[in-house]
Amino acid sequence: MQRSHRLPQRTERSRQLARRSRSCLEATLARLKVLLIGLVGVAGLFLFTPEALAQTFITLRFIDAESGKPLQGISTSVSTWNSDEPLVPADKIVSRSSFQKTNKQGEVIFSAPEPAPKYLAVNHLTIELRGCSAGVFSLAEVLRSGVVADYNPRKRRWCGNLSARTSARPGEIVIFDIRMTFWDRLRQEMP
Repeated sequence: MQRSHRLPQRTERSRQLARRSRSCLEATLARLKVLLIGLVGVAGLFLFTPEALAQTFITLRFIDAESGKPLQGISTSVSTWNSDEPLVPADKIVSRSSFQKTNKQGEVIFSAPEPAPKYLAVNHLTIELRGCSAGVFSLAEVLRSGVVADYNPRKRRWCGNLSARTSARPGEIVIFDIRMTFWDRLRQEMP
């Protein structure tokens, strides 16, 4: 007696179940496709709003005043305000950014609030830099032509002569300074 090793034929019931599961799978994939297209469309509405496209960015570039090399890893933030005086009155401050560190090029980028305020102050930790350059700028001038911060002549003994030179692009502030060393901090504490 020989046994047959053939697989059993599909029954009509198993064929119906296979067709039904295939159609359910196709319907589910079609729903997921519609959902994905909808999510991408909604995300696009938020990404390409006029406010996002019109946002203004300011680049701060920190350069070593003696060597002309970028100052990397400097913690900095910006404050903006509206006033007729270029001083920082606490009640007029429009925005304060969180501190960010400069990259390998000595740059950090901040977004300016809309509408653009009149003044911008650059803040850094006093234990990192000697404070050789001015820190308050007209935002209109920065956006129009860029600004190279004034190197403070009253601190020549502390800051030394400015050896490096560069120019600023529109939307950029270039700040010349010198990194504080351990000995600088110690000397600062001595009378």
